Amino acid sequence: MGDSVEDITTIIDNIQVESNGVTEDLASSYKEVENGTKQVKITGDTFNDIEQAVSNMAERIEHVSSNLEEMSSSSQQIGANIEEIASVSEEAAAGIEQTSAASQQASGSMIEVNASSTNLAKLAEELAGLIKHFKI
Repeated sequence: MGDSVEDITTIIDNIQVESNGVTEDLASSYKEVENGTKQVKITGDTFNDIEQAVSNMAERIEHVSSNLEEMSSSSQQIGANIEEIASVSEEAAAGIEQTSAASQQASGSMIEVNASSTNLAKLAEELAGLIKHFKI
């Protein structure tokens, strides 16, 4: 019976040693699970930050796109205004050319009138000279 007690004591000691090992393993595993849980939370927070940054960037891109559309529309309006100014300038240039032609024509007419006046003055002098001959 002494051997049996000794065998039981050895078995119990082995069970206690194994139980202590299992307890230590469970404690170590629990710490690893806690660390893993913390890492998963940190990763989740990081993904949330990334999602927020991407969302902000998308909003900024949309804002820039809207501004570019407005600038394009303004550029088209400016182009149309420049074309209208060019058209008005062409009309003004044509008007100036017409005025210049009319002015040249009027100048030519004045030269003709001046020449006619000069001829008329000469004729008047000749007539006055002829009339002096006939004075009674």
